[in-house]
Amino acid sequence: MTRAAKITYACSLLLGFLVGFFLGFRQTAEILPSQEEARTFSASESLLDFARAQFRYAKADEAAKSLLLCATLLERLRQRDPGADVKDSLVEIYVRLALLADRRNDDEDSRASMARAQQALHSPLARRPTSDAELKDHVSAIDRFDESVGR
Repeated sequence: MTRAAKITYACSLLLGFLVGFFLGFRQTAEILPSQEEARTFSASESLLDFARAQFRYAKADEAAKSLLLCATLLERLRQRDPGADVKDSLVEIYVRLALLADRRNDDEDSRASMARAQQALHSPLARRPTSDAELKDHVSAIDRFDESVGR
């Protein structure tokens, strides 16, 4: 093989690697935001499932600790990614904390948890504020539905 053929093959090999690298990078860059969004969604849903299980089956004090841990993690996730859609999960967890406080007859803790739920729920687009009783009824309805379908 002549020297010119070796140079031609080496240049075409280099050019092929560069074009492949560029096209692969472009394709991957389009997929990455979707993966990040899926990771955020799956994390919040997994935490919410864990919180529901703890609320339903754990002792009250252990359930409260677990719910607070879930709320803390979701708050950190929301701080890290302001576009993360964890609002509904946070509201449900704070309402569950208020329901646990109601079981203990701790009105102050219940009001504090509901205030955090209302703060997480607050949206400038909200037409009317949602009452604490409506939120508690909604979470109780979720629990009744889960029990009826065997979850």
